[in-house]
Amino acid sequence: MIHARLEHRGITYWADPHQRWVGQYNTNDGGRGLYFDDPAGHHLEVITRRYGSGG
Repeated sequence: MIHARLEHRGITYWADPHQRWVGQYNTNDGGRGLYFDDPAGHHLEVITRRYGSGG
């Protein structure tokens, strides 16, 4: 749902915290995750599965 909202609003997001993989999400730990900057400039992470939970 967040991914779709970001795309709909044209907000840039990345698969990694170093902002190398633009417009992609990662599949770490068997889930999906992405990073984006909020309007205040905070770099936020969204994940669907907590770290270390396996796949």
